[in-house]
Amino acid sequence: MDNEERVSLIRRGNELFNQGNITEAIKLFVKTGYRDGITRVADYYFFDKKMPLIALKFYKMVNRKD
Repeated sequence: MDNEERVSLIRRGNELFNQGNITEAIKLFVKTGYRDGITRVADYYFFDKKMPLIALKFYKMVNRKD
């Protein structure tokens, strides 16, 4: 995937995330390797949904250890 396509997919992922469509946003963030987006998903599951095991999976994807 070229840089232009990656940027477009990341923008679409951000839109989906902001609209509450987390599942579709995850697909785009993982596909593009967008670390900030994956971290936002992890934070969403940890803080908002209180699902630490799911959050841990996403934190591990981006090598977060804190």
